[in-house]
Amino acid sequence: MIKKTFINILLFFYYYLRRLMKFLMDRDCFGILIFSYLRPKKTMEKNKIKKILLINLQGIGDLIMTTPFLDSLKKEYPKAKIHYLTYKRNGTIFFEDKRIDKLLVWGGGILNLLKTLFFIRNEKYNLAINLFRAQHSAYLTLLSNATYKLGFLYSLKLSSNNLKLKKSKFPKTRNQRLAYSFIAQMLGFNIKQIDNLNLSTKNKKATVAIDKLLTKNKIKKSDKIIGINCNATWSSKNWSQENW
Repeated sequence: MIKKTFINILLFFYYYLRRLMKFLMDRDCFGILIFSYLRPKKTMEKNKIKKILLINLQGIGDLIMTTPFLDSLKKEYPKAKIHYLTYKRNGTIFFEDKRIDKLLVWGGGILNLLKTLFFIRNEKYNLAINLFRAQHSAYLTLLSNATYKLGFLYSLKLSSNNLKLKKSKFPKTRNQRLAYSFIAQMLGFNIKQIDNLNLSTKNKKATVAIDKLLTKNKIKKSDKIIGINCNATWSSKNWSQENW
């Protein structure tokens, strides 16, 4: 009984702590104070970008939507090593992706979390880019200790953190793809909105399932296949009415 009461008290404080953090992270003044480190912003020197960290703790569909950004980033910094931090269950799609030099797993117990955090803290990244609109992901960007940091602060608010960039207004149409394009523009390049995913042959279950689906519907692998997902959790993922 005492143990159950104690757990309930912890959950109560955890719940309200998360609500408090969400409130603070959504305040521009708080974000500017924390993420600017109370020091002047830096002008990024492109030739010094040798190691890049991408942070994306989202679902598998969200990871696929970042592939145009990943493509363009690799072309912009061809000699830079790119590390991608995501959940293991979704990151399997990047197992054999040549654009990514190291796939980092977030999760798997407190020891693995601390190990991963210690790794990204000491890896000395030149550039950390947060592609996930959640407060814990923003704090991971902060704790990465990268020279330059950029990405979501919270929700669809973008923070230049410690980068000195030209002032730009975020587009009124808050589609998630546009947000990735906007981040790219802040870094000085444009991206093509074409998903390019090199599926891993290690993911045999997914490969078998796809083959069965194609065979059942008498579809050849050489055919042009268009998939449409009509469901979206957040409005930022919706395809705009005018595009339909």
